[in-house]
Amino acid sequence: MTSLLAATSYAVVAILTLAAAPVSASEPALQSDWADGHSSRTRVTAGKTTGAKPELYAFVEIELEPGWKTYWRNPGDSGIPPKFDFQRSKNIAKAEVLYPAPSRIADPGGDIVGYKGRVIFPVRLTLIDASKPADIGADVQFGICKDICVPSEANLDLTIPASTASEVGDDNGAMLAKVPREVDAISNSDPKPTKVTVDLKSAKPLLSVQARFSGGSSGADVFVEAPDGLYLPLLVKTAEAGEDLTFEADLSKDVDLAALAGKTLIITTVSAKGASESTHKIE
Repeated sequence: MTSLLAATSYAVVAILTLAAAPVSASEPALQSDWADGHSSRTRVTAGKTTGAKPELYAFVEIELEPGWKTYWRNPGDSGIPPKFDFQRSKNIAKAEVLYPAPSRIADPGGDIVGYKGRVIFPVRLTLIDASKPADIGADVQFGICKDICVPSEANLDLTIPASTASEVGDDNGAMLAKVPREVDAISNSDPKPTKVTVDLKSAKPLLSVQARFSGGSSGADVFVEAPDGLYLPLLVKTAEAGEDLTFEADLSKDVDLAALAGKTLIITTVSAKGASESTHKIE
């Protein structure tokens, strides 16, 4: 959980140092071939942020045919969260997957949380030896849905030369900017929770999140995750007063209340103007 917050905090620094121009003509873009799948194709690209502390990123891109969708790490009422395996990689000590802010998508089987059309997952890379080339071997599993749901996978390979000068391209930089930021590092337009209440003991147990959407309420939503695979229903908006919106979830059905006690929740607050991530420990 700490690593998630550290990753999103770092994304702020990375975004502020992104180059304004695309990859230079003298340095070819680092990208794999497309891997074709059912109503989708997948590839991996790579590049560095610029500035005082350049960092190396891989970007796993999933492009979907019109009408198809794929899932966030917490897929909602149904769905398959993506899985990323970098064990085949060489000279990579750590590959940390970041998730762009998702959207709630209406589905006949219940609302899901995910992405339509296209999504790029930034992956922050730590090399074992930065003076040597690195080989990305990424095995990706994900689900896609339209009228039916289909499990998909892609095996992606890309070599990153030593001391690559390729910069993060515009599309990848834009998706990196959509990674929710830690509340302590948000901008003025990013939404944030202002009050979280978790009542596990009353006759009607309830989870309530009040959030402030200073940049406007377009696309406003709140997603809450519990650790250890514990189930939480999706929240729904129940009140709005100016910039402050309240989202709630009834915990009386299918929720292991005893197991939730003392756990720390991850709260992702999103809007059309930004996104933030914070935690709340259930007392």
